[in-house]
Amino acid sequence: MKRRVELKLNGGDISGAVRVLVSEDVIAPMSTETLEELRKKHPPEHQDAHFPSKECFGPPSPPVTTN
Repeated sequence: MKRRVELKLNGGDISGAVRVLVSEDVIAPMSTETLEELRKKHPPEHQDAHFPSKECFGPPSPPVTTN
């Protein structure tokens, strides 16, 4: 937790650091039950799904600069 608070404070996110300190959230245990719950929430991609490849979008645009 200390590291998360430090990262928030170093990034200027004071509210985020306070949320980390007062949060009662816990990390889910590593278990088959946890894995099953995650799979329910994030099912595998449907086999008929077709997503464009990165190549379809072309090269990234150059950054915009001002003088």
